[in-house]
Amino acid sequence: MMMPLEREDWIQVALADAVQECLERVHIQALRSNSAKSVKDELKAPFDLIMETADEVASIVIDRGYDLCPLLWSNILEVKSRQGKIGALINDTMWPLKFIYKKDETTGQWMVFEHNAILDVVLGIVWKLKYLLNVTDLHNLYCTAVAAVYCVLLRLSSGKLNRTILFTSKAFRFMYDISMKHITDVIEKDSVLGKR
Repeated sequence: MMMPLEREDWIQVALADAVQECLERVHIQALRSNSAKSVKDELKAPFDLIMETADEVASIVIDRGYDLCPLLWSNILEVKSRQGKIGALINDTMWPLKFIYKKDETTGQWMVFEHNAILDVVLGIVWKLKYLLNVTDLHNLYCTAVAAVYCVLLRLSSGKLNRTILFTSKAFRFMYDISMKHITDVIEKDSVLGKR
């Protein structure tokens, strides 16, 4: 078993190598075909895969991650229970939103971007897309994970099983951007949070 810092370093190296490999392939392809369209298509593919994987993993971990399903033997209606819990997580106008926090067991402080569901989505992307040896920076993956979890929570908030909300970069860019802004404006400027 690896210590958390060792695991994070390993993941960061894996993602960086994957990105570098992709950029090298794009560059070679561009030289061969000398076509701007093929370069654009090649660059688009990894981002689409990351978003598709984030959405898939978020859909899987959301119920357990946020305790959205009542106990089997309870008399609580699942739809109503789920709607109430999701509303409490995403309808707060304060940023950062509640659904990205986890209480630190040692300090008792609520830490942003540390909720298990967010971490599960990040790790799911890294494992499923085999980026383990290529990750050097998790900022983009964390922001994508936050946007994916938010999208899935919105889908479930109506109580309708067939509600379709597509997880696209255009529709959820705002969530990605405010997540990244919080990382750069708050976390990176605080030595303790930045190291954590």
